[in-house]
Amino acid sequence: MLDRNRQLLLSFFQYALDAVNGKRCVQEFLNQKVFNKDLYTIAIGKASIDMMQGAIEVTHKGLVITRYGYSHNSFANDVNIQVIESGHPLPDHNSLTAGDVLIEFIQQIPSGSECLFLLSGGASALAERLPEGLELADLENINHWLIGSGLDIQQINLIRKQLSCIKGGRLASYFTEVKVTQLILSDVIGDHFDVIGSGMLVANEQKEEIAQIPEWAQDLINQAPPMPEPGDISFNAIESCILANNSTALQSIKERAVSEGLPVFIETEPLVNEVQKVAEFLGQYIKTAKSGLHVFGGEPVVCLPDQPGRGGRMQMLALLLAKEISGRDDVFILCGATDGSDGSGEDAGALVDGKTIERADIEGFVFDDCVCKADAGTCLEATGDLIQTGPTGSNVNDVVIILKN
Repeated sequence: MLDRNRQLLLSFFQYALDAVNGKRCVQEFLNQKVFNKDLYTIAIGKASIDMMQGAIEVTHKGLVITRYGYSHNSFANDVNIQVIESGHPLPDHNSLTAGDVLIEFIQQIPSGSECLFLLSGGASALAERLPEGLELADLENINHWLIGSGLDIQQINLIRKQLSCIKGGRLASYFTEVKVTQLILSDVIGDHFDVIGSGMLVANEQKEEIAQIPEWAQDLINQAPPMPEPGDISFNAIESCILANNSTALQSIKERAVSEGLPVFIETEPLVNEVQKVAEFLGQYIKTAKSGLHVFGGEPVVCLPDQPGRGGRMQMLALLLAKEISGRDDVFILCGATDGSDGSGEDAGALVDGKTIERADIEGFVFDDCVCKADAGTCLEATGDLIQTGPTGSNVNDVVIILKN
């Protein structure tokens, strides 16, 4: 039977996931919106199935592009909805197929129609069309390097834009005399339209220089076509709206905690540094924190070894924090990815306590080895601390919930 403190944290996490669910968010928007013409709907990302479900009642014809295993045969009996599964976090052959099908779908939308474009995190890998001269192997190599580079999402997507025929606003040019409403579940701190999904339908506004990258990667970037400038005519008929973001998830936790009479502290500064620095910061924070619930959001970055083990940034952060609170019986910490998939695996994150490291020692795990090998997930599975939610129908960065009694 779960400890009451652990049950409480899991319930808060689930409450946050419900608040940012794609189906719910799309339905709430459409309840306030009237479309007067046949509506064509495109949904791309890890939350695309749920987002399409929210729009199915008003959709004339639709296309869904999602991650392998996320469709669950949804819309299998609906001849008007096409579903494609492709690779994430690394793009694959089906990602290129999805890019071709996406363009074909757009080109077949009749002039004068309206299009609902539903975007969520993961879209950058799930659909792509490469410039002439680039191949799938080039795309795989640079994305593999990006995932372990330690760069933040802005820098990663800036590089991705340079290698694409549909990112950086280029996809907008395929819409001809079609009004587009883009609804977004934001997985980017700051909700920058041109960063989310690598900005398929909006002009690139990122002015910073691309971070230091290998010479071979720069050679690939030099082969891509230019991105359209802000003010380009292709953006005139496109409106964009954020449906939910990380703050939505955090505020929902606060509302639930207040309703239960629990002191709650929402920390507004996002967790975006390297994961070990984030762990050190939170370790110090916990020492002086008041009793109650402390909620953080963000997306730490992690530098991976050449042969990483199991787990993503939330599992790594959880293991590092387990070390920080080792021996304490008054602190419980949940680190979770809101899409239900932390890294390349199927675990959403982990919930650790003051005995996690003790349990790891009993199972024969050496803390430093697990950290160096980026194998937090294997250790946390043995300690019984992993969290599995399955696909959540959302993706709004990560959530860290600390309960201090």
